[in-house]
Amino acid sequence: MVIFVNNPIPTGVKYSFLDKLVYIIKTSKNIDTKTKTVAFLQSVSAEQINGSEERTVTLKLRDKETRFLGQPYLLNFVLPNFYFHLTAAYAILRHNGLEIGKMDYVGND
Repeated sequence: MVIFVNNPIPTGVKYSFLDKLVYIIKTSKNIDTKTKTVAFLQSVSAEQINGSEERTVTLKLRDKETRFLGQPYLLNFVLPNFYFHLTAAYAILRHNGLEIGKMDYVGND
């Protein structure tokens, strides 16, 4: 989970972890990621995606390159990493007292 802070947290006031998190989220200019993500996905055409399951993806990690085909890359690398980080962020927030549950994870839109 990455949170970009555009506004400094006011000094001279004691904040708990959750107060800081809420402040960062409320004041961040980058927080409308849902809107930006939807706009990006709508800008991608079917032609740009078609056949990507057979394209070669080269991943550079440290001093090593790993090559995947598109579909195995998505299924065996991207999705497991996404769910790992999502679950870790969820657990950290719960541990620090944020009252979130399954419906926050699943969504209710």
